[in-house]
Amino acid sequence: WTGGLVMLTGLWRWAIDRRSWRRALGLIAATVWGCAVAAIQLGPSWHFAELVGQTRRSVADRLYYSFPPLHWFELALPRLVRELRLGPEDPYWFGQQTWGYEAALYVGTIPLILIFLSVFGRPRNRSTMLWKILVPVSFALATMPRWWPQGYLYLLALPGLGFFRVPARYTLITSLGLAVLAGEGFDRSISKVGFRLGLASSIVFAGCAAAAGILWTMRPDVHVRSNAGGLPAGFFWAALSWSIALTSVLAWRSRRLGSWGLLAAPAVELGILFYLGTTEWGWAVALPAQSSVLSELSRRSPTGLVGGE
Repeated sequence: WTGGLVMLTGLWRWAIDRRSWRRALGLIAATVWGCAVAAIQLGPSWHFAELVGQTRRSVADRLYYSFPPLHWFELALPRLVRELRLGPEDPYWFGQQTWGYEAALYVGTIPLILIFLSVFGRPRNRSTMLWKILVPVSFALATMPRWWPQGYLYLLALPGLGFFRVPARYTLITSLGLAVLAGEGFDRSISKVGFRLGLASSIVFAGCAAAAGILWTMRPDVHVRSNAGGLPAGFFWAALSWSIALTSVLAWRSRRLGSWGLLAAPAVELGILFYLGTTEWGWAVALPAQSSVLSELSRRSPTGLVGGE
C-alpha cells in the first residue's frame, strides 16, 4: 500500500500539476528499488507465514479487527474512547469485533481545524483531490466489515487485498490523507470567507462529535472512568485542546503567533496522545538474563539462531 500510494501520488502530480515525467519515472524506479531492498527481509517472512498457515486465514479472521463506525468522534475527542475502565481489553471491544490496540484514529486538534480550512478554503485544488478521495474511501474500508461484511469479502478477492487481517489499519491511509490536507490548510493566503467557513465547520464538527460522544457513553456496554465531576476525563481533555487550538489558529491567522507556534502545539498534543494511546509502555527488559527460556537457549550450541531447527 505504501509503495502504491507513493507511485500513485507521483503519477497524479505529473498528470494534474504537469510536473516533469522524469520525476514520476524516477519516483517509480526508486520505489521499485526500495521494494527490492525490502524483499530481503519480506521474502523469508512471507515464507515463514506460509509455513505456519498465516496466509490461509478464515473468513471470520479477516472480518475481525475492524474500526467501529460509532467511533468517528474520536477525531475530535481522542481521549474519550481510551477511558474505558478495563482499557484496550475491555469487554466492550469484543462486542465491537475488535480490541483497543487496533482501533484508533486521531490526527490532533489543530490539524483537524486546518483540514476544514483546506476543504473550504481550497475546495477545487486538484493537487490534493486524490487525498480528498482516499480519506473517505480508506475510512469506509476500515469500517466496512461492520456495515457490509459481504461487500468486504468481495474486496478481499482482489489481488493484494486478501491477506490483510486487520481492516482497522486502513485508518493509517485516512490519517495520512488528513495530514496532507492539514498541510494544505496551513496557509494564511486562504481567503477570509474560506477561513471563516472552515473555522465554523470545525466548531460544528466538534459539537456534533461531543454529542455523539455523550450518546456513546450512555450505551449499556460502555463503562468509562469518571473524574470527580462525574464526567469522563476525555471531555475535559477535548475542551482544553479545542480552546488552545482555536486560540492558536486565530492568533496565527492574525499574525500574532508565528508559524512555528502552530507547528509546536500539535507536536506537543500528538506526543501526549502517543504515550496515552493504545500501546502499553513499560520498563526495558534485560535479555536474555530476565527470560528463563532465552537464558536456556543462550547456553545451547550453536548460539545465534532464533527461528532455526
